[in-house]
Amino acid sequence: SLDLDNQGFSIAYERQWNKNIQTKIVALSTDYQYVYDYRVNSEGRMEPDNFGNKGSNITERQIQVANHFKLKNENGLKLGYQLSNYDVSHVITSGFSQNTETDNKRATIANVQTIYSSFNTSNERNFGLEAGVRVNHFDKEKQFYAEPRLRLWYNTKSNFSFSLTAGKYYQFLSQLIQLQGDRSSIDLPVWVMAGDQDVPVLDALQLQLGGIYRYKTLLIDLQFYTKQINGLTSLSTGFDEDLGGKYHLGKADIKGIDLLVKNRWNRYTSWVSYSFSNINHEFETFFDSNFAGPNDRPHSINWVNSWNKKPWTFSLGWKVKSGTPFSNIQNFRVIQNSMGMDDTQSIQPTSKQFNDLRLGVQHQLDASLSYTLLPKNDKDWKAEFGLSILNVYDRVNTYNRSFFIDRFMQSVPRLIYLDKSELGFTPNLSIRFEW
Repeated sequence: SLDLDNQGFSIAYERQWNKNIQTKIVALSTDYQYVYDYRVNSEGRMEPDNFGNKGSNITERQIQVANHFKLKNENGLKLGYQLSNYDVSHVITSGFSQNTETDNKRATIANVQTIYSSFNTSNERNFGLEAGVRVNHFDKEKQFYAEPRLRLWYNTKSNFSFSLTAGKYYQFLSQLIQLQGDRSSIDLPVWVMAGDQDVPVLDALQLQLGGIYRYKTLLIDLQFYTKQINGLTSLSTGFDEDLGGKYHLGKADIKGIDLLVKNRWNRYTSWVSYSFSNINHEFETFFDSNFAGPNDRPHSINWVNSWNKKPWTFSLGWKVKSGTPFSNIQNFRVIQNSMGMDDTQSIQPTSKQFNDLRLGVQHQLDASLSYTLLPKNDKDWKAEFGLSILNVYDRVNTYNRSFFIDRFMQSVPRLIYLDKSELGFTPNLSIRFEW
């Protein structure tokens, strides 16, 4: 059973003091929480084989004050302040057969205060820049974190433009990476407040270099990027029981290329994008310290087509992407542990590689048709009626393969696999009114 609740509100005030000075004040509050309870029962058994629950809650309140100043020669200056209050908690409880349950829980309240400033030259210049810095004060650690940012661009006299972006980033909310999930085989994210020895503040260094070519209705955009992320925290519970219930620190190395080609012919628009990426994780405390990240999908292609003749719009999209990595444990061993008067068992896989295999390629075709009804006076109201079909040819796309070790009383342990697939043929009907 899953109980999910996500709600929030925001209010903003904006004032143009004169043609050169603008201020915007935003106050917001969000609350995200879920509670997931599970039981796994074998046929004919009264006691559950596996059971437990998982819950995560994030409450955030924020105030932002942003000031924009127009300078000479169309240059600009931004100055701002942001106060964020976080109330973050989670709990993970799991057990199997008649064994004692194990708990992992944490609750933290913390504030992050941020001041920032940036300067940018006019976008009309052939060569320009935007440079700035954000300074964060994290009261949980009573430390300051500076995030310098820089963007350079160059517009040639022809149809080419080039850009370089570099920046340092910190994140004070950390998502626990649960490799292979837990015995529930549910990979819902668990969020914790960073700032402890076992859950450090995430920091990332990002660099991106790219170019854009424009000619009439044709656009070609090519980007290269690299990211180095430190402070990843894993709570591995499904692959090796000796790693379960413990925090493990790691890092990620991400590299990629994004290519977009777009063109328009009268009422018809078509664009195709291709992405190549490599996501590698490193956790020194794992038996396999270097492995493909759980979200590593090297190749992804999207082809989207749209035809518009008012009041009708028709679109057709096809996407292909590499399958997600997974571990396939062919064998495992049962280790007998003697502890005083009691004997306990732990199970370890004999495989020495993690995420060394990959699920099949995923692809699907989506289509949609919409009709927009406009009154004579466009400012009054409008209505839109839409019909869409996801996965037109009903492709079975498996995105996750997990397992757990089934063991009861004196029975021989065995592996049970579980595949999860995305939506098959799914029609949708929508009606929207605006006034």
